[in-house]
Amino acid sequence: MLPWPIDWACRRSLSTRRRTLVIPRACGRVLEVGLGTGRNLPHDDATRVQRVVCVDPPPPAEAVAA
Repeated sequence: MLPWPIDWACRRSLSTRRRTLVIPRACGRVLEVGLGTGRNLPHDDATRVQRVVCVDPPPPAEAVAA
């Protein structure tokens, strides 16, 4: 709903630390619910993730993530 304020909040150090610990563990097919601005995507391990499917990105956020 509000991709830019949410993106700002997700850039905070605590969120970033958690993201770098959890997201690289994903493997196989990954479902991103609420892609937002794509802040999780750089943390996916390309050697472990076969495909990422994103659900319901608002149009402005979809352009930023691309």
